[in-house]
Amino acid sequence: MKNSSKAVLYLMHGIFIMLIILSIFLYKQRFFADSAYFFFHSINSGWFHIEHSRLLLGFSQIIPIIGYHLGLPLKHLMLSYSAGVELIYYLLFIFLVYKLKDLAAGVSLLLIHLIGQLWLFHVPSLEICHGAALAIVFYSILRSGKYKDDKWLILLLLIEWLILFSHPANLFLIPFLIAFDYLNRGWQQRIHLSIIFFFFIGVVIRLVSMGQYDQAKLQNSNGIFTSGAIDSNYWPDVFQVFVEFYPELLVFMLIILSYFIFKRALKKIALFLGSLVILIVLISAIERINQFGFYTEALISPIVFLIVFIVLHEVWKNTSATIQSLGLIFFVGIAIFRVFWILDFGKTFDQREQQLNHLVDYAQTVGHSKLLLKTDNFAKSYSLINWANPIETLLFSAIDGKEASVTIATEEDLDFQNNRKNLTDSSFIFRMFDVMPHSFLNERFFKFNTSSYYELNTADYVIDPSEIKDAVSISFYQPKEGLIFQKGDTIIHEVYILNKSGSKIPSGIEGQTFIACHWYNKDGSTYRWDGIRTLLEVDVLNSYTQDIRLAIPEKSGEYLLQADLVIEGLMWFGLQQKVLVQVK
Repeated sequence: MKNSSKAVLYLMHGIFIMLIILSIFLYKQRFFADSAYFFFHSINSGWFHIEHSRLLLGFSQIIPIIGYHLGLPLKHLMLSYSAGVELIYYLLFIFLVYKLKDLAAGVSLLLIHLIGQLWLFHVPSLEICHGAALAIVFYSILRSGKYKDDKWLILLLLIEWLILFSHPANLFLIPFLIAFDYLNRGWQQRIHLSIIFFFFIGVVIRLVSMGQYDQAKLQNSNGIFTSGAIDSNYWPDVFQVFVEFYPELLVFMLIILSYFIFKRALKKIALFLGSLVILIVLISAIERINQFGFYTEALISPIVFLIVFIVLHEVWKNTSATIQSLGLIFFVGIAIFRVFWILDFGKTFDQREQQLNHLVDYAQTVGHSKLLLKTDNFAKSYSLINWANPIETLLFSAIDGKEASVTIATEEDLDFQNNRKNLTDSSFIFRMFDVMPHSFLNERFFKFNTSSYYELNTADYVIDPSEIKDAVSISFYQPKEGLIFQKGDTIIHEVYILNKSGSKIPSGIEGQTFIACHWYNKDGSTYRWDGIRTLLEVDVLNSYTQDIRLAIPEKSGEYLLQADLVIEGLMWFGLQQKVLVQVK
């Protein structure tokens, strides 16, 4: 390997190490939805939690389960879960590059771990992604010929089994890899027959053991064949998703097709395009992918694998040494670009984490373990309220010790099916689909008081609000450089609400109490009175931190900004605290 290629290889090591470091610093953000659910089960029971015959769900649970039996506290287990997934990918990279001497496989692993991981970076539990990663390892062992040794053969077939029992969409990867290997090496009877035999056995077992979840997914599918007439804009919209969020895949496709046409590799063109069309149609039959989101990104994961695999294993490997060196720089450049894109996309998850932290901190002061929140009060563009919020808040709170454990559900959770009827003082909403007894919780980490749900948005003014207004203040979060906003923007900004009155400030919409802001010119004259209304997220007693919406002046200059509370149609509190703002 040339020195330039070695330097790029070191960069790849650096990217994996950077991902491990990021996963430590951003660990709370990576407990979104499925991740919180599967992690909780693994440390609540101390063992793997597998559902719907998807064995590879255990991939992300390996390290926290080891930590559980080593007696690590909850925070360290959460850190090990977040960083552990990145560590396992790094170990697979080292295995591919140094043990199997397969640099193409190592680069493939890096790219499929980063391309299409904007949402998925925050859900490191997803078996569909891990199945694609293992498919890289599977093919690397297959092409190396090491399977002639029985130990490697067992490893190869074990990896195949895990791929088959990951996500159903990954079932397609095995026949694709066999077909690709056949076009490159011809029919390898012993190993190909063994793989095909295992494939059919696995498919039969999956069909026979299909649970209610997968059956319901098929029955309730919103795919192009089950949701009525196909929208004429569907395929152009799918293409637009790839243009906006997968531009490198489109570049790779052009490179692949150009290479195959130049080489007149008609069979490989047929395999590539046929596989691509089949995958897109099959995925679209499960769920429409014409709008970008968490589930769309997950379903596109096998397509990312297919394109990245071909461009590395067929095109890049068969070019000259000079082009390979340049290609390596290109691929690593894409990986670095993707890391920064993930960080930029993750700003929403930064805001979400802060909001949950503020809510949990406040909930821990009210003296109740189970709390109920109105969605309308809490929901912001970044809140991403989902079925796992009760689990997420439970994990975030229990970091402070089991006595500090709280779980926060929304009205939607409570109103789902028969949850209100099934709840008792000794049970709680684990997630909207499950009401569980307190005894379900592992007492090593979690502890609830026996009581009903405490509502965070139902207070009334116990005394006349004019009597408490002088005990209330609202201050703006200020970075070191001060408050600097862009003219004409509408933004979200953090405020700190202090209430020393001993009486709650009601947050319910029916009470019509809002935070609104006034803008003044620097000389004290009024620029704009009566700004955008923002609901209080909770009934505020003592203090609370939350975001409000701000409409920034249209002209540049220096202004004074004042936050106030208003009871619509009745009174302003008349808060006096102002802060200097620069508008550019």
